[in-house]
Amino acid sequence: MSSNESDSGLEILRRAYESARDRLGQDHLDTLKALADLSLHDEVYGELQTAIQGFECVFERLERRDDESEFRSDIELALGRILLKVGRIDEAASHFAAVIQQSTRTAQDQVRRHTAAAILADLLRSTGEFERELALRQQLVELCIHIFGTDDTRTLHARSDLGTSYRQVDDYEHAYEIDMKVLEAFTKSMADQRILLGAMRNVANDLRGLKRFSESADLFQDVFDRAQRDLAPNDPFRIEAVRNRKAYRRLARMNRLRIFGRS
Repeated sequence: MSSNESDSGLEILRRAYESARDRLGQDHLDTLKALADLSLHDEVYGELQTAIQGFECVFERLERRDDESEFRSDIELALGRILLKVGRIDEAASHFAAVIQQSTRTAQDQVRRHTAAAILADLLRSTGEFERELALRQQLVELCIHIFGTDDTRTLHARSDLGTSYRQVDDYEHAYEIDMKVLEAFTKSMADQRILLGAMRNVANDLRGLKRFSESADLFQDVFDRAQRDLAPNDPFRIEAVRNRKAYRRLARMNRLRIFGRS
């Protein structure tokens, strides 16, 4: 979209907001929706601080109305995302948490909760809050099963993330149990090769954590061989597999030392 088209769209949205405000009052729901549209336009075109001001204004007025509608949930999600963009992490997290805690009345409410939970879980992982992340990942899997079904790809990815969360807190038994089921499901569904190799790598990491070094080394080798055979030379996963080659060689050596009683 050209600059002229952007300016024209902005002017139309601004006039719609001002018209609703003058006719209906600044707290009317239609006025707030018009301001939200204007704020979304500002976000899309990089005017983040202006967009934040607009979304915060909408949210504050909805709070005064004690509004718990789907519109408020949409505003909390939008506000959380944009606050995350500008590094206001704690405030963003509080909005995502609020969406998760809201009552679920419709299928769309469930999707909002899923979106908020996924973003917040990733945020907790990035800040090293692994115990909180683990609890949220467990909720997220249950939510995915309810919304999408047990075998849906989105549910399997949520399970895989849960396995990673267990691995991060050194609970390799639970991680292995989950990751093996994910690997079996992806194998059965003939998933994309990168997804399948990622699931294999997770199991290999679980086995390493369980000190089952020989099995882990073999699986790392299998990941490497498949990546070399099936992926393009510049594929990021193949490049990563090459970098990880030392890892499975080290595991194989550790296994040999254990067998022969050396350290």
